[in-house]
Amino acid sequence: MMKSSYRFYIIIAAGFIVFLTMMVALISIGHMGLDGNYKELDKIISVSSLKTELAQEMRYLIRNEAVLVRNALMDDVNRADEIRRISENRKRYEEVKGNLVLLSNGGHVGLLIEQMSNDDKTTRRLWDNVIEQAQGGNIQEGYSILVREVRPIQWKWLDTLDRIATFEKNSAKRDYRMAYEVYIHTKDQLTIVGILTVIIGIAIAVVITIGISRPLKAVIMERTAGLEAVNEQLRGEVFMRQRIEEDLRLSMKESREVKQMVESIMHGITDEIFLITRDYKIVWANESALGKYGYGLSEIIGKFCYEVTHKKESPCDVLTEPCVFDDLQNGMKHKTVEHVHTGRDGKRSLVEVTVYPIFDENGQVGRVVHVSKDITERVKMQEQVMVLSAAVEQSPVAVVITDITGKVEYVNPQFTRMTRYKPEEVYGQTLAVLKSGKHPPEFYRELWHTILAGKAWHGSMCNKRKNGEPYWESQSISPIKNQNGQITHFVAVKTDDTERKRIEEQLYHMANYDALTDLPNRILFYERLSEVLKISRRYEHQFAIMFVDLDNFKIVNDVYGHDVGDQLLKEAANRLRGCVRTSDTVARMGGDEFTVILSRISKAEDSVLIADYIIEALTKPFCIAGNDCFIGTSIGISVFPLDGDDAEVLVANADVAMYHVKNSGKNGYRFYHALEDDITV
Repeated sequence: MMKSSYRFYIIIAAGFIVFLTMMVALISIGHMGLDGNYKELDKIISVSSLKTELAQEMRYLIRNEAVLVRNALMDDVNRADEIRRISENRKRYEEVKGNLVLLSNGGHVGLLIEQMSNDDKTTRRLWDNVIEQAQGGNIQEGYSILVREVRPIQWKWLDTLDRIATFEKNSAKRDYRMAYEVYIHTKDQLTIVGILTVIIGIAIAVVITIGISRPLKAVIMERTAGLEAVNEQLRGEVFMRQRIEEDLRLSMKESREVKQMVESIMHGITDEIFLITRDYKIVWANESALGKYGYGLSEIIGKFCYEVTHKKESPCDVLTEPCVFDDLQNGMKHKTVEHVHTGRDGKRSLVEVTVYPIFDENGQVGRVVHVSKDITERVKMQEQVMVLSAAVEQSPVAVVITDITGKVEYVNPQFTRMTRYKPEEVYGQTLAVLKSGKHPPEFYRELWHTILAGKAWHGSMCNKRKNGEPYWESQSISPIKNQNGQITHFVAVKTDDTERKRIEEQLYHMANYDALTDLPNRILFYERLSEVLKISRRYEHQFAIMFVDLDNFKIVNDVYGHDVGDQLLKEAANRLRGCVRTSDTVARMGGDEFTVILSRISKAEDSVLIADYIIEALTKPFCIAGNDCFIGTSIGISVFPLDGDDAEVLVANADVAMYHVKNSGKNGYRFYHALEDDITV
């Protein structure tokens, strides 16, 4: 019994040992299979992650090269550095692409990479062409090649990269499934081997299986989560790439529009504008500059500015003495000088040159805007203005300039000498301070009407000096018009006409007034009679003419002498003036004959009152040189239109009526129309 038990235990122990051995073998085989699965899965995930990283780096390098090519196209100054960066970028791109091809080991991804390589050759050739266009100054053409030919290939590349990412993701999933199937197959083998000892070792097998399964599942879930994170990152990269490409497209469009707008503005400016680098080379010029100096834009790009503007082989003063770049760098906003420039045809001109700084991203003055304006004509005009100004200042005539309202803006020294007013006393004032009051308002209205109509006014005017002394001036007032034909100012040229006016008035007085009595003579009498006749005809008024003859004047003249006779005539003239209105006229016709024009009467009988005044005044004694002299007067009266409508007829009829009074006893008056029927003219 004990042997049986011993054997049983021996058998049990042997079985247990066999079981343990089988379990150890089973576990060893299982672990070997699982380790192989672990390694295969790690390899799959590592290779997939590496391919994804290489694809992302290729995407970055493609985008970076696009940015570098755009910079090389737009930036003239740093183009060489950008081309060097493009070369370095390309080298790295080829290395990454080679690694991706090596990892892909042919297959579908290898074919896609090979297809990208073929397109890459075309893209490199196009980008090289873009850079050549930029170096040749054809930026617009380079940009057109980027948009028209390079961009479709880039979009194809991006699609290919998306396909590679999708393929890698699907391949990783497929490999994962294969590894998982191997794992299941291994587990099944362990199950078949363990089924022989399932009754005894099921608990241990379950524990071992559970102990092994849980870490493996955790690893698989961790790697799966990693793949999903990579996939999400790839989607984010694609989204960011699309946003960057859209921003780049909008930025390039805005940059192109701004550049076109700035160039249009620059070309529309009449001043000559150059864009000059720090080494004095021209990189751009507007149409005004090209037209003035006789060059095409392609001819002067890269030339030194002084070769174009000065025909010299060294810089001009504005750039070197001292260096304009240093001055502008030190805070000077701009620098302006005058120079003599020489065009391609050899024509020389005086120009005003102003340079403005352009700062780079480092705050350094890398370029300047060179603006020149031809001031040859302006300088000539300034010289002419100086000569004219000196001429006006030293002119012997007074010159006054006013605005359109008549307010004084300038007077020359002769004006001060003529009027005694200093310039500061009349500036901002009108010339009304000079009015003497001798001209009616109609005179000034006519003057303003003439000059405001754009015509010149010429005439003589009586004004008064600052001390109140009246004087005459002859002046011409002319309007000054702007380019649009609008009147902006008036200029008056004045000469002192007082002496000439005095002589003229003296001559006029001598010609029209009696030298003895200072009464109007026969000439002036007939002028005034003609005016009164015109007015009376127009308004149908009546007026009267009196022919006055002094009675017994010859006796006084013979008895007391001519001196007494002359004094009597003067006194008689004064008494006649006192008998009539200021609007009437008393004239001496000669000898002791006088005439009176009563300019307006209501009826013929109105002249009787004046005739009575005259008779009364002249019959009073004249006390001359201690002698009382007595005379009388005979007056003949003719009335318009009753006694005639012609000046000569009216005077003749008044003369006839006067002689009728003399023949009838003297010292009385008689109307022509009241004469007896036997009196004839």
